[in-house]
Amino acid sequence: LAYNLGAVINTGNFRASLDYWRFDFEDLIETESSGALVNAYVANDCADGGAGVGTSACDLLRARIFPTGVAASSLERVEVNRYNGPDVDTSGIDFDFSYTFDDVAGGLLTLGLEGTYTIEYDVSESFFEGTDLLLQDAYDAVGANNRSRIPFRSLQDWKGNASINYLNGNHNVRFVTRYVSDFDATTSAEIDSWTTYDLHYVLTLLEERPTVSLPAVNLPDEAPPLNVDHELLYDPFTHNPLGRTLKLGVTYRF
Repeated sequence: LAYNLGAVINTGNFRASLDYWRFDFEDLIETESSGALVNAYVANDCADGGAGVGTSACDLLRARIFPTGVAASSLERVEVNRYNGPDVDTSGIDFDFSYTFDDVAGGLLTLGLEGTYTIEYDVSESFFEGTDLLLQDAYDAVGANNRSRIPFRSLQDWKGNASINYLNGNHNVRFVTRYVSDFDATTSAEIDSWTTYDLHYVLTLLEERPTVSLPAVNLPDEAPPLNVDHELLYDPFTHNPLGRTLKLGVTYRF
């Protein structure tokens, strides 16, 4: 089930769009969480000599843990499969606003603001291979890194860009502020919000061909927030570790 409700306003120099969206998924195809399997293995006491050995739950879980029957601290590999997982209900708001000022020092100056606010991302309970063995309780993924959950990716409340664009003849300069809100981690209290600034310059020659572009991404060389829940020490689903990046591009249209 999917639906959205929105509005668009376009009155000359001002343009705005606002959309509410909602998606309800059933039996979402996912990859099992190795962390959830290990947690269930420990909770059911399935290691050799454990009280759960011989139960149907442990028989299923022990077949996924290698070497078979070892304690969780000594395991070397966890086998995970693709499966029809939990139901997901998600909703949010997308917005896009811009205003253009005419004849600013002979050019056009445009201010823009766009982004997404995620209201909910509710994930239902998850069970092992169609059995009644609970792997994961229901939860709301918004505002968390969801490292050991299904789907295991971070999800922030707010993501957005604010921009200033100046166009004068063949010259175009654009300054962009990019923002991602903070979110909770499992082993650390909070992962900080991240704000970066980009500067782009484009020179257009010979009736729109060729164009020369000079983008500077993450101009102040802002490091990504530390995420001790991930082996890379940052969240690769959200943040970019490259720091300041300078590029030169030439495009020719035929």
